Amino acid sequence: MKRFDMKIALIRGSYLNPNELANYSPLVKSVKIMSFSSRFMLGSDALIPNRPLWSLNDLPRIFPPPLLPLGERAVKFLANRSLGDAQILFGLEKELRDSDILDTADPHYYYSLQAARVKMACPEKTLAVTYCETIPFNNEGTRRKKELKRLILAIADVVICHTERSKQAALCEGVPENKINIVRLGVDTKRFRPSRRKENLVLFVGRLTAEKGPETLLEAFITFARKYPRYKLLFIGQGELEGRLKHRVKEAGLYDRVDFQKLPYCRIHEAYQRAKIFVLPSVSTKTWEEQYGMVLLEAMASGLPIVTTDCGAIPEVVGNSAAVVPMGNVQALYRAFKSMAGLPEKSAIFGINARERAVKYFNRENFTKKLIGIYEKYQRRDHRQK
Repeated sequence: MKRFDMKIALIRGSYLNPNELANYSPLVKSVKIMSFSSRFMLGSDALIPNRPLWSLNDLPRIFPPPLLPLGERAVKFLANRSLGDAQILFGLEKELRDSDILDTADPHYYYSLQAARVKMACPEKTLAVTYCETIPFNNEGTRRKKELKRLILAIADVVICHTERSKQAALCEGVPENKINIVRLGVDTKRFRPSRRKENLVLFVGRLTAEKGPETLLEAFITFARKYPRYKLLFIGQGELEGRLKHRVKEAGLYDRVDFQKLPYCRIHEAYQRAKIFVLPSVSTKTWEEQYGMVLLEAMASGLPIVTTDCGAIPEVVGNSAAVVPMGNVQALYRAFKSMAGLPEKSAIFGINARERAVKYFNRENFTKKLIGIYEKYQRRDHRQK
């Protein structure tokens, strides 16, 4: 099949986000690609054409903000025990009729079942499951959810993992090794690049939620700020901990040293170009660990020295190009900051290694080439079978 004849459906529901879409955006030039999301998603930045569809996952948005968490828990509880998941996209199956490649996210989402139904009705289509999970048998809290995963993984033509850690989780769940392909997500190394316009700035980019470790970071910075008074800390992102973090900043008397901002994805590279140190202090929970860390790729490509933790797949992603410390350890984070700030030569080496690693292993052009090769391979196979 010729590339320009290929029609790709990228199904991501409420988790559609610009960090991942940036990897698929180069495909717009050679194939027809459309993403499918819920009405309320993480964000798209219009990197590729998107079709938003209503979802049960959108229902909590009708609640006023104080009741939003309660609404989310209620919808999730009821959907998990009936359908298996709240991420149903109404009208999706009809929308997918003209697509050749159905690329859906993890198999515990209901929209993955919808894509699988289309595959069963039209065997010539290719069902690709992008499997990001790194914890085997996770997201199996109900019998229905477990059944959902097993069915979709059995029907899938190909399972795409981004890390070896994800591959091992998939193997544990019984996915045949010959069905698994590792394709590393990448980053635009021309947009995210080193800059000489540096400030004494420690940068965090991500959700302000417990698993991302912003409270641990803030406590480490409070100690660090006493020794290095010229440094500032910038949080870019939002989340449920924002109010608590701002209160702690005020309590510590650092209101002029810690800032909170929101930047659209199209401008996020500007923050990396300003910073001297990047930090991602993620912390594992019983049901979550860092599956990849796209912000790490952006920081690496920007030539930043990185301080991060041994959470999930992070050590696999950063290799020896970052200072990796134990999760939740305030003192370890502080010592890493102190080492980066106090030893400029060491910091510079980390930055150089990070940039080289990003260019070698995480250039998004490599992702695009490998992915399109997988799509074409399975499309040719399915058409021969037809």
